[in-house]
Amino acid sequence: MEGHQASATAITGSAPGVYGLVGITSAETATVSISGQAAGAKLTVAGVSVAPFTVGAQTFTVSTTAATTETVNYTFAPAAVGTTYSQNITASAAGATSLVLGLTGTGVAPTLGSVTSSGLVYGRIGTTTTGTLSISNIGNGNLAPTTVVGGNTLNNLNGSVSALSSGGFGLAAGTISLASNATASTAGNNVTTLSYTYAPTIVSGTTTATAAIAFSNGKATTNGTVSSSTVLTGSAVGPTYASSFTTSVGGALTSDTPTSKGANGTTVAASSTIAFGNVQGGGGSKTVYLEIQNTANSPGAAAVLTDLTLDKYSITGTNASAFSVSSLSPGQIVTEGGFILVPILVSTAGTSVGSLNSTLTIFTDESVALGGAGDTFTYSLTAYNVPEPASLAVLGAGLAGLAGLRRRRKAAV
Repeated sequence: MEGHQASATAITGSAPGVYGLVGITSAETATVSISGQAAGAKLTVAGVSVAPFTVGAQTFTVSTTAATTETVNYTFAPAAVGTTYSQNITASAAGATSLVLGLTGTGVAPTLGSVTSSGLVYGRIGTTTTGTLSISNIGNGNLAPTTVVGGNTLNNLNGSVSALSSGGFGLAAGTISLASNATASTAGNNVTTLSYTYAPTIVSGTTTATAAIAFSNGKATTNGTVSSSTVLTGSAVGPTYASSFTTSVGGALTSDTPTSKGANGTTVAASSTIAFGNVQGGGGSKTVYLEIQNTANSPGAAAVLTDLTLDKYSITGTNASAFSVSSLSPGQIVTEGGFILVPILVSTAGTSVGSLNSTLTIFTDESVALGGAGDTFTYSLTAYNVPEPASLAVLGAGLAGLAGLRRRRKAAV
């Protein structure tokens, strides 16, 4: 506001509107000018103390009849964000009409808008993934003069992050100092992010933890302290091994997933059987197709979290050499919802008539990190070597000859 005196002695002044941080006392200035007074005359500004303004009584000595400008110091300590305050001060001098000068100021402050998480985070046991917390400052504290106390810029939204290590979540302790970016007394919106980790300790299921941030300012209207608690949610996922078999490519499948499985690469007794039935002796063979499936169903998870690695396989037991597997390479991956068809062949070459038995074990990374030593699945492989037709004919002829010899001997008696 400006005032003017029309006489030879004139007092004028200027007091631009100011912004002040709520809860903080800032030093501000206005100006008053006087002209037409003899050197040595006094210009007086009356003191006033009406919250949020405090103006000390000030007296200036005129040094020339020409215009003299003086600085009037005052303080401004607003109590509420968004409120505009006004206060009149009076400047006077002998022989001049007093000037009434209006001071105006608006309370501003950083303001916490929200603290939000990036949403559900997927993880796999033995694997670390990340999520983010977003913190927003919707205030206008940047409009006020910069105030730094104890290394903290009070114009910024300031917070202290508590360390978190629970439910597989990890968040480092730290501090936040987020500036406002308002260009006018209306609020701005500035956002920063914090990263947290998720490393589940369970194979499947959902876990939660709470991230806590204590802000030393930023409360709406009052710029007081405010606390935020944000729930983080994680879902532990991984591959799921399943299997079926068929006697022909494209044939009907028989579900056959071992019910017992070895953990961390250990093996257990077979709990499923793949039976080949009768196989002709003398080098006869038969093939059964094992379909290995990954039945995981986590469409929101990254592939690395649900891929099934078939690390290796082994065939052991009495007749291990009679059985063989093809189309199964060490480290082969079955993606979520996918499958591979593994031919298993039994051959009677080099074997004797009778039962053929061995054990097939598939080593996977189910229940552990991708590529790790996880669950194993074991199958009993059974077949029966039956005599080839030529052998049966020779055997039949021999039996018939024995029978005829017995009859002749009986007739001779």
